Amino acid sequence: MRVKMTLEDVLQGKTKGGVVTADESTLMREAVKMMATNNFGALVITSEGRPAGIVTERDVLRQAAQGEGFLNKPVSEVMTRDIVVGRFSDDVEVAKRVMTDKRFRHMPIMQKGKLVGIVSIGDVVRSQLMTIEAEATYLRDYIRGEYG
Repeated sequence: MRVKMTLEDVLQGKTKGGVVTADESTLMREAVKMMATNNFGALVITSEGRPAGIVTERDVLRQAAQGEGFLNKPVSEVMTRDIVVGRFSDDVEVAKRVMTDKRFRHMPIMQKGKLVGIVSIGDVVRSQLMTIEAEATYLRDYIRGEYG
């Protein structure tokens, strides 16, 4: 029987430090700089302190292909508005399926009405691999009689 892993478990495995966000009036130039400085693949965009959208590396590339003028646009003109957010208690398997089916890589995580983090599909897969490896080690040790 597999233990249910939640998005809270995934977030606990990530480096602490809070969530970096940008207001929807932030210029793309600054958003790109924030993403590069922090080594982020996505940046949650807020309006009145609540998630309003997300800007990803793909959004930046699509805009860059149209010329450098996008750097002077506010992120509100570039961001993806229709975002899916997760909660601490959400099952990782469900989140992974939703991210895969809807073809997005970054999911903001909310808890009690506040943005508490963001997970990528890579974070989800990495946490699941760690769990599987731990289970395999436990089973190998059990078979060898190391727990008897």
